[in-house]
Amino acid sequence: MNVYVVRHAQSRSNVKDPENHPFLPEVALYEANDPSLTALGRKQADRLGQRLSQIDFDYIFTGPRHRHLATAYGIVTYQKNCKTVEIIPDLTETDQETRIGIPLDILNYIFPGMEIIPSPIPQRTGGPVPSDFTDEDKTPDGFLRRARRVIKFLKDNIPDKSNVLLVTSSVFGGGVLMPAMMDINDEDIIGGMPFEFNNASVSLITFKNWECFGDFSSCRFSNDVTHLIVPDEVDVSKLPLPNQYPAFSEAIKSI
Repeated sequence: MNVYVVRHAQSRSNVKDPENHPFLPEVALYEANDPSLTALGRKQADRLGQRLSQIDFDYIFTGPRHRHLATAYGIVTYQKNCKTVEIIPDLTETDQETRIGIPLDILNYIFPGMEIIPSPIPQRTGGPVPSDFTDEDKTPDGFLRRARRVIKFLKDNIPDKSNVLLVTSSVFGGGVLMPAMMDINDEDIIGGMPFEFNNASVSLITFKNWECFGDFSSCRFSNDVTHLIVPDEVDVSKLPLPNQYPAFSEAIKSI
């Protein structure tokens, strides 16, 4: 199973002066509680979608926030087959994020052509975190439990030979989820952020089920933002991902 872990593109919560970053009028009422992507963030999501168009995803899962879904939309736009995203509330950030989110009907209007399977909250997708989130789930130990729930969900429900996309946030993705997938010990996970996780970056964790070794995972690459740093005129859909091209550095030099 190939699990591509993506951090959402730049949102209005990531900039010091959000007033100077235009946003979609349809979400104006929800901006303070559930920030949308900036204009730059929407461009980043589009570039990321072009880059990942070379992967045919079988499943796409996102956190419950608008920035997660907007980033997923940039990817879905360029997918030939996978046009559905399913919300996994555990993929939200490490803070509490119990604020109200954007109603599903507005999200469907903003993201035409993307089927959204909502979280267990029936009225909202972003919305409050699920009622079964306890105060302990909002602590470092709780973050680890959330990460392990995501991993267990994937192992229990997703066929081995699948390409899976997870869209999440910075600290949870790079500081908890990826290291948990790599089975880094708990003390190191809670004490720092082992993986860099920039806006619109993509990382790849591969799970293999070998009868003689049990579950085995490897980090094929992490925090790849090449699609954001090459000139605009470069067709990033033809820019190989590191695991697809052994002499990746040579490919970059040729651009």
